[in-house]
Amino acid sequence: MFDGGSVRIYHYTKAATLPLILRNKKIRFTRADCLDDTREVPFTNAHIDPKNFFISSWTLQGREQSGQWHRYGDQSAGVRISFQGSPFRWSNLNIDISRPVSPAASLTHKTVGLRIDNVEAPYRSEEVFGEGYLLLPDTADLRREFGDRVTYVNDPIREAGKFFEIADATTTTYGRGSNLARIKGNAWADQEEYRYVLFAKNGPQLRYSASSSGYIDAMLDMLEAEYFGDGVRLSPKPTFIDLPLDEMALGSLIVTMGAKISDENRELVLNALRQFAPTAISELSTLTVR
Repeated sequence: MFDGGSVRIYHYTKAATLPLILRNKKIRFTRADCLDDTREVPFTNAHIDPKNFFISSWTLQGREQSGQWHRYGDQSAGVRISFQGSPFRWSNLNIDISRPVSPAASLTHKTVGLRIDNVEAPYRSEEVFGEGYLLLPDTADLRREFGDRVTYVNDPIREAGKFFEIADATTTTYGRGSNLARIKGNAWADQEEYRYVLFAKNGPQLRYSASSSGYIDAMLDMLEAEYFGDGVRLSPKPTFIDLPLDEMALGSLIVTMGAKISDENRELVLNALRQFAPTAISELSTLTVR
């Protein structure tokens, strides 16, 4: 189901990225510690850190932004893509997987597993089980809260402290865990960023599609070691996660080509649109640059 919504979102990128998005029908989310701001998710401990968050960055500003063109739009040689509302494919998650714990842990716990009850998410149940990660909803209302504006503050560390508490080796977060990934210093405020944030934890280095039973067994072993044994709480190893794009969203796609785009890249973009999104609108930037 495509979430059309009333808000148009914008993303600046290189021209060569658009054909990849359209051909693969996926949007890339980058792990927070791999972004250009070294203070992303200004908080870490044994339970949670920047590597648990994967981010897709957009803006709600329809007026072209020279700073965005320069930093992310290949210095005006790239493109700006735009969708009407969330472009992701939504589905209901219902997952209930468990097994008895090993004898060593059975004195205090009887089962170990993963349970998600009827949560609407921008990914399908089988996509929860990624190669090296597990996607976990951080709120029961992802449809409304998956995307949100970034908060810009003088002291990101202090602001992050409003959303978690550490006591007796336990970390408690308040509200969405993704709140921690939507805090940035005031120096970045000109970006007027709007973010989609995925929360992920470490998962088996296996392909779920190759053997779902083998993957589940390995996942349960990891969960038992982490929560009931001496296992180390590891963060996901992948540096990005590609989330499926809803093909219906392509009907609202507008692609703005930068003022300095080359003839070769202009033709690359137009060919990709003709082949994969024939109803999309293409236009030239109104920003003039030398």
